[in-house]
Amino acid sequence: MVFLMAFDPGTTTGYAQFDAQGNYQMLGQFSPKELDEWAVQVNPGDINIIVYEQYIIYPTRKYMKINVGRTRSPADEAIGVILLGGRRAGAKMVKQPANIKETAEKWSGVKADTVAHSKSHQIDALNHGIYYLVKQGLIQIPSLTRNKEGPTSS
Repeated sequence: MVFLMAFDPGTTTGYAQFDAQGNYQMLGQFSPKELDEWAVQVNPGDINIIVYEQYIIYPTRKYMKINVGRTRSPADEAIGVILLGGRRAGAKMVKQPANIKETAEKWSGVKADTVAHSKSHQIDALNHGIYYLVKQGLIQIPSLTRNKEGPTSS
């Protein structure tokens, strides 16, 4: 069983799995097809908590230009699939704003921009999970240690 699964939704959806002690167990990324397959394979009780980044179109020139006229986005579609998986698992669903990224990166010591963009989504998911665990008092910031792959609690 996975205690917490965190997601960074999009065309490529990053994920990170954590155990009840706040240690990450696995990092990875799903294509849209892989995310669909994950959602229909989830069983009741498989996951306790799912944390995902809330998708917001910010009113800046850059983002408005990209999103004008869109009724759906890859992130919105991924969130719908994540919600399906969460419902199947009976998991508590938690959405977090994207603006936690800077704080989460400081706490974890791992920045998404230090890895190839193709791997950045799993780092963003890792940071969403760590942010949630710290804010809930499940892990302490000083107890985080870094190894080549990222933070774990000690």
